[in-house]
Amino acid sequence: MVKLIKSLNYWGTDNFSNVLKMELLELDVNNLPLDKATTAGKFIKDSEIGITVLAISENEENIKAKIGVMFTETQWAYCCGEEEPMTSNAYCEVKITINKLTANTIFIVL
Repeated sequence: MVKLIKSLNYWGTDNFSNVLKMELLELDVNNLPLDKATTAGKFIKDSEIGITVLAISENEENIKAKIGVMFTETQWAYCCGEEEPMTSNAYCEVKITINKLTANTIFIVL
């Protein structure tokens, strides 16, 4: 399970959005459920992703954020052995829920 400890530590400060974004960018891309947002191949290119924090809220137990994620989707084509795979830019929105006590984090593609 992913724990966004840095983000939890910055909750309630002006830097929360920046810390959340930085901590998400430090994660392995496979920790985010981006495969659920692919259209053609379910392969996410191991390259930089872009993240925008769209909304933030809280309740007694959780911090909630909605983010936009820009990433590159790879479409493997096996017709020509030496040909590079096709790529396309993709975008999805992800709901993040961070437990205030444990920092355990849940990601859901919207």
